[in-house]
Amino acid sequence: MAARGRRGRSSESQLEQQLRREPKAACREVARLLIEEEPASPTPAQLVEWVEREGALPELLVQLTGAPTELPEAQLRALAELALPEVTRALLAEALLLAQGRALEALGRFACVAHRGVHHTATYKAVARRYPEVAPAVILEHLVASTPGEEGKWFAAAKEAGQLEEALRLARRSPTDPRTLVRAARDYLELAPQFAVEAALTALYWMTRSRARDLSRVDVWEAFERALQGAELLGSGEETLQRLRQIVEQEPSADKLVTRLLGRELGLR
Repeated sequence: MAARGRRGRSSESQLEQQLRREPKAACREVARLLIEEEPASPTPAQLVEWVEREGALPELLVQLTGAPTELPEAQLRALAELALPEVTRALLAEALLLAQGRALEALGRFACVAHRGVHHTATYKAVARRYPEVAPAVILEHLVASTPGEEGKWFAAAKEAGQLEEALRLARRSPTDPRTLVRAARDYLELAPQFAVEAALTALYWMTRSRARDLSRVDVWEAFERALQGAELLGSGEETLQRLRQIVEQEPSADKLVTRLLGRELGLR
């Protein structure tokens, strides 16, 4: 653990020293600290690292759950009932399954909660670091499945993973921040113009489904311009214009901000 190296052994707590010298004997004390949630309790990440490094995870889980180590499902059920923070329970359950060699199950059931970041892309990166042996597409598939109804929020993570087609598919399935899509269109305009066009068109689609006060006129115009710029690179200008017209014509919002901004350019008024 990096922090331990910087502090040095002299600044370690008594519990840390006990975990290092006698990890099995320390498991009962760790369990007590976790359950009572005392301020001196180690963080969930520290706990998992210690018990994994020292090979004490099975003994710790016996103390926490009272279930034999050969019955991991019983331990998982018992963990779910403990008065511990959700992240702590997820980290311990994940560690249990990893110790059993059940990486994909750990990924699908607990990784999203155990490694949740401030946004979906941060979560993806944290999980990818935890499971370096698992292909990015597989990680993404499990994370998306664990958050039904939030498919569009994984757009940036899929893009980060190099899964551009999957990113677009996710962005079309549920609301996606138009600004994120416009940035992607801008960044990939020359690198992947087809992706840029589709991202810009999808951004405009979600703009037509947004409230006017949530939209920026600058973002609307940039999405429009990026779609046309990408189409020019691809030689698909007329087709893209037709798709733009279809999106704008179907704007359902009462104020029709996108229609008012782009209608004249598209010959709609």
